[in-house]
Formats: sequence, structure tokens, C-alpha cells
Amino acid sequence: MRRDPLGISGVYELGAANPISGLRPIVLIGNDGAMKRAKKRKPAGWPRYMESRRLRFGTTGYYWKPPSWSRPRGCTMQAEPLGPDYGAAVTRCELLNRQLDSWRLGRDEGTATTIGTFKWISQEFFADRKFLRTDAVTQRDYRDGLALIEEYELKNGTRFGAQDIRKITANVVDKLYEKLSIREDGTKRTTTANKAMRAARRAWNVVFRRHPKLVPESNPFSRMGLEKTGGDTSAATREQLNAFVAAADELGYASIGTAAMISFELLLREVDIIGRFAWSQYKPPERPDAIKLRHYKNRKGDERSWMPLFQDGVALLPELTDRLDKSMRHGPLVIMSEAKRGGVKKPYERTYFAQLVRKIRDKADLPSDLTFTSFRHGGVTEIGDADVSDQGALSLTGHKTRDILSIYMKRTEAQRVTAARARLEHRSGRLTNAARS
Repeated sequence: MRRDPLGISGVYELGAANPISGLRPIVLIGNDGAMKRAKKRKPAGWPRYMESRRLRFGTTGYYWKPPSWSRPRGCTMQAEPLGPDYGAAVTRCELLNRQLDSWRLGRDEGTATTIGTFKWISQEFFADRKFLRTDAVTQRDYRDGLALIEEYELKNGTRFGAQDIRKITANVVDKLYEKLSIREDGTKRTTTANKAMRAARRAWNVVFRRHPKLVPESNPFSRMGLEKTGGDTSAATREQLNAFVAAADELGYASIGTAAMISFELLLREVDIIGRFAWSQYKPPERPDAIKLRHYKNRKGDERSWMPLFQDGVALLPELTDRLDKSMRHGPLVIMSEAKRGGVKKPYERTYFAQLVRKIRDKADLPSDLTFTSFRHGGVTEIGDADVSDQGALSLTGHKTRDILSIYMKRTEAQRVTAARARLEHRSGRLTNAARS
């Protein structure tokens, strides 16, 4: 290779020999400007704002340097050494670039979430299909729990949501759990704190799968040993159910009384009833003697089975059947708000529904620890009092956990009939004994 052999600035080399003359031509392969640009050209995949520098002993070091225009506009990010490992440098540089983009977006639109913070974990979780395919109630619980964590104020005045996830250790989370378990007035809220910790654990695991290079694999919200709260929910008796239904009717909230009866008799959760339990499930054309049960929490959110209402002419659920037969139908759902909003009755909102349940409970002079969940617990307890077999109880409740025998013993409609008849006979026996006494 020769430089300027013809007096013209540029870089030349000898070309391939001519097969006839054997001469080799002089070929211009680039001028000075082209050669300088070639030296500055970066390999494919080189991140923005990453620079390389020759270090001592011939090694190469990598650095991230924010653009010159960012500091005058208020960006506080500093240049950062990325180390001599190219792969690790690229990963860190991409994270810093996203943080810079988040700052720029926040500057332009008035809001920003820094990548790599706990709040970023929440937002990435909310965008994932695993979150989006859950039911609306579960999504609301996740959002409330993560918001409780994000908004917790630290001693330095910052919010927990702004914390770098690389600095969130198990010890930090344990202390956070202790703080969130106590209200400002000193009373405990263990259930609320537990839900928040479980939401954070789920979000961390999901986002780790989305961004394994950005999220630490060790989840600080895992294996926390959360305080048990299983004794918080009381079981309503049938007498308390009847008192609740009567109070609901008196106050003009008949559908809430019906919802309580459905939960007690059919052992459905609130999430299976409010906004979901439809008239099409009650005595449909294909089964006019049954109710189609749907347990959304079980088997990936949608377990379906039939609950017969009669056997040999005997009503298995006489009170519930009579109430549903006499209820007015104001839409596709069985439980609709009595208050007309815009002239149309709509499903209850969760918070408003809970408020009305407490109002009806107080009207009926029932214990303050009785909640809507208490009715399902009461129904399950009555099954135990009626000496229903474990398999029969499982067929009614939709639960999956039991001995290994449950893997082989299939749940059948006959089991549900047997369980319902046992409950009816148990109640009839109690009524007969009461009449004799």
C-alpha cells in the first residue's frame, strides 16, 4: 500500500495482476476523510453514548457519557465508567440510555419513571400479559398493593418507588413490611400488608422474566414468612344470614341480600358473584333444573360445574330457589345496584358494595367482624356440621387441596347431590328437634 503515488491525496493499493500483461494497476481505495470516518465507525450493536478508551497495558475500557445538550436542560445524570467487559458495558449502557430517555420523556410530558426503580417494576408488570389476563378484582388488588409500597415515604424524604431495585435487599423489605403492617393510629393491618408483599413478589418475578439483565434474580419479597391472618374471617351462621337478608330487604338493598344467600348456599366468592353471576347461569334451557357454577379463581380462573336444584321432586336449595324465582330481572346480571345511575341499573362497584354490606350488617345488629366473605365461610362450616365427606365438600367448594386421593377420585354431580341432601337433612333434623323441645 502506498500513499499519494500520483500526487493526489488519498490511499492507494496495487490491484490484481492483468492476466495478459501481468501488470498490477494502482487503485485508489479512499481519501483521507473516508479513512478518518472509518476509524470512528463503531461495530454493529454499539449503544448510544458509549465510548471506548485505550487503557494501560493495552486493554480497552468503556464509558457512558451523556450528550452535551442534557446538562443545560437540567439532567443530573453523570458520566459513568462501565468497565473493561464489553457485554456488561453494553447492558449497563442500555439501562442508562433508558433512564436518560425516561428523563427526557418526563421533561417533555411532565412525568417520568426511571428504569431500574421499584416503580418501573410496577409499570412493567402492568404491561405484561400475565397481569392483563387476570380478572379485574385481582388487578385492582395488585395495583393497590404496589401503590402502597411505592408511596411509602423513607427517612430521606423520597418514596420507595424511586428506589434502585439493585439496592432493595431482603433486610430492606422486612423493615418495610413491619412499617406497612401498622397504621398511623397504631392499629394493625396485617392483611393489607400481606397483599402488598405478595403483589410485589409477583411483579418482581414477572418483570425478571421480561428483563433478566436488568432485574436481580434474587427476589427480596420471596420467602418472607408473612404473618398468618387466617383467623381474621368469621363464619356466619344461617341465623345471621337470615338476619342480614331481612335487613337488606328493609333498607332497599334486596340484591345484596340475594348475593349473601348465593355465597352461603353455592359457596361462591365475591369475585364469582359481583359483576359476573348471570341469569343465564340460573335454570338455563339446557339444564332447567340446575345452576351453572363458575369458580374464577380455580383452574386458571374458570372452573365450571352444575349444581342440581332438585332431586326426586325435592328442592335441594329451597330458600335460594324461591328468592331467585321471585327476583326482578333488571339486566343480564343477577346482582345489580338498586340506585339508578343514568336511568339504568348497573353492577355494584367493589368499594360501594363493601360499604353497603357494613351498613346492612349494622342494621341487623350483627358482629362487627362479619364481612361478605363470612357467608361463604359459613356455608363451608355448615357442610362440616352436616358431616359431608371431604370429596363431597370439595365438589361444592371448588377447592383443590386435599390428600393424594383427590387426584384419583373425580368430582361428580352425584357427589354434589349427596352433599346438598345431607345439608338439607341436617337442617330438617335441627328444625324437628327444635320443634319438639
